[in-house]
Amino acid sequence: FVGGSFTSLSNATADNNAGDGIDLVNSGSATVTNSEASGNQTGLYVSNGAGGQTVIGNSNLSAGQGNIFHNNSAFGINAAFGSEAIYGNTIYGQSSGNGFSSGVGIQLEGNNPCIDNVIWGNVAGIYGLEAGTVSNNRIYDNSLYGIVEEAVASIVDNVIYSNGVGIQVNSSSTETLQNNLIYANTIAGIWVVGSNAISLLSNTIYQTSGDTVRVTSGTSTLSVRDNILWDTAGFDINIDGTSEQGFSSDYNLL
Repeated sequence: FVGGSFTSLSNATADNNAGDGIDLVNSGSATVTNSEASGNQTGLYVSNGAGGQTVIGNSNLSAGQGNIFHNNSAFGINAAFGSEAIYGNTIYGQSSGNGFSSGVGIQLEGNNPCIDNVIWGNVAGIYGLEAGTVSNNRIYDNSLYGIVEEAVASIVDNVIYSNGVGIQVNSSSTETLQNNLIYANTIAGIWVVGSNAISLLSNTIYQTSGDTVRVTSGTSTLSVRDNILWDTAGFDINIDGTSEQGFSSDYNLL
């Protein structure tokens, strides 16, 4: 446990703790690099309200300073409210639970970036309660969700495949999902549930089961534009009767 600002934590190992492997509170402009945590309840917990930005990993991938968080029971990383950034890490093996309170690769609770991570073999790859940008991640082989989220401003340029649902948008408003490559998910490529003003723009989605885009539960003002949608088994766009209000679709290749 580190309570308060510090400069850096590197080459640390935190295994088999009943709670958090690494616990950072009000850590300021700290960095965590080249560290590993497994067998804990949460691999790394960070909540930085002390100013500055705590960076987990490194945005320069060529530096090889990403961390590895794996086989923890609840979360690989739990990035709580505050100023944090998650760059260039490998997160896998949080493989049992419901994908919300357990079995989550990365949980995001602040308006922060999550970029260039490799996330696989969890129940949910990313659970976004709130986040700024989720981009350039490779997310695959998560049993329920690649990404499940409730308030993420933009989900851009990710590669998401072989999950239950590629991206599930729950009860969200005014979001953009753009330029993602999504394929081979078993239930749906994108599932929008009870949300408003969601834009699906320039994504490529290929499904051999389920639907490429599924829309349910009173979603309104959904825009589907300039996407490539290909489904060999289900529907390219499947909208239930409660979700037709304000729907628009144009310039898609189906």
